[in-house]
Amino acid sequence: MYFQKNNQEFLQVTSFIKQKKLKPLHKIFHHKGLVETFNTINKANGKVALVGGVVRSILLKEKIIEKNTFFDLATNLQPKQIIKIFKNNQIKYIDHGIKHGTVTLKIQGLHIEVTSLRKDIVSKGRYADVVFHENWAVDAKRRDLTINAIYIDPLGNIYDPVDGIKDLFSKRVEFIGDIGKRIKEDYLRMLRFIRFHVKYSSEEVSEEKILVLKKYSDQIKNLSKERILQEQRIIFSQNISKSIISADLMKKTNLDLACYGIKFELTKIKVLEEFPINLNWISKLAILTYRNQTVKFLKFFPLSSREKLVFSNLKKVLVKKEINQLLSDDWEFTAYYLGDDVALRLLLSSDITDKIKNRMKLILEFKKPEFPICGDDLIKLGFRQ
Repeated sequence: MYFQKNNQEFLQVTSFIKQKKLKPLHKIFHHKGLVETFNTINKANGKVALVGGVVRSILLKEKIIEKNTFFDLATNLQPKQIIKIFKNNQIKYIDHGIKHGTVTLKIQGLHIEVTSLRKDIVSKGRYADVVFHENWAVDAKRRDLTINAIYIDPLGNIYDPVDGIKDLFSKRVEFIGDIGKRIKEDYLRMLRFIRFHVKYSSEEVSEEKILVLKKYSDQIKNLSKERILQEQRIIFSQNISKSIISADLMKKTNLDLACYGIKFELTKIKVLEEFPINLNWISKLAILTYRNQTVKFLKFFPLSSREKLVFSNLKKVLVKKEINQLLSDDWEFTAYYLGDDVALRLLLSSDITDKIKNRMKLILEFKKPEFPICGDDLIKLGFRQ
């Protein structure tokens, strides 16, 4: 257990849990956007609390990047009340999620989603029919993971009905209640579980969880490609070691097959742990699917032009002549003209040998020469632009 290894941390955390108060109050609570939102709800006799990712970041003392962070707020006010009070206070809002109880604000540079306390009535595998209420414990139990159901109000009071803090500091990621029931409520939770497990857990996923995820993996097909891609971007944007753990979990649970119709192959990507290389998520996906040389399986995914280009380039297998040239003493010339991703293409086009890995290392360290003359030099010599 994490607590047993870190006794001092254990004492600090248990003391923190007992007091149920955030002291000192995190500086984010003083941000004008949140203060205005809190005050607007409080003046309407409503209660409001932060929940979700920002709460985890506060507790773990992670840096909160305001412009790139979604601030999730829970309130006992109903959606129509929320819209009314923000409208009356001339605060801009978006109500596209009102059916599910969410009103989105863009205020003072923050992206804030205010959601009414709710309970699922009919689950549909992604969104559910809901009813609104004022019971915070019921709202917590409809969420996916214990570490996502910790609430902190504007005064720093903490509400933790499912022991999320204990799991967070024990480095465990646990579903709330029955895992099968939680997944059937929203099949995206399978990918979210992998993302959170790899980021926060120090334990291996139990065989029981693997089997349940595998059982429901095929239901991923019922989700939109946009939602799948959104999770995949986050999952594979973590460092190479964590990305490998995520890929391995997807392979064990058949989520790779469910998402892409292809089984992941981890042999090549594991080689990259030996190199100081930063890869974007789409490069990792190309390496995990290197045995399939087509790009057709991504046809219906809303990739950016840049992502499509990176992926298709890595799918271009080097011919024998190019491989031999890269392994020769005059390899720099070929590396220059084959482009930035040539080291990865060499890995994907060859059997893994020490010679290949040594040449990859040299290619990655290779600094392309720049032509010593540019247009400005010619202009200075009197040439017209």
